[in-house]
Amino acid sequence: MFELLIAILIAFIILLAVQIYALLRIRRFIGYLQKLLIEIGNRFGYFRVSTMNPSKTCQFCMYRQTYIKASLTGNHEDFIYRCKLKGKEISLNESCENFKMDPDL
Repeated sequence: MFELLIAILIAFIILLAVQIYALLRIRRFIGYLQKLLIEIGNRFGYFRVSTMNPSKTCQFCMYRQTYIKASLTGNHEDFIYRCKLKGKEISLNESCENFKMDPDL
């Protein structure tokens, strides 16, 4: 009876190892197919996948604050941007040494 339990335990461990190995191979295969699909799609122009990181400008910085500048004459509204660190008005294409990527983007 004890030998049967040991045999079942060994069989269970072997099957578990085989399943883990198979799952890792499947995962690697899916990653390969995904890269292949993106490359084929880019060659034929079906879709474009941007692999570039956003530029390090104030547009993507977590210290950027956005405000609406409402005018008293008419319904024309503009957005203005301020830096939390510098406390001054900025444009979206500016950059500085304190850049930190906004995690919400």
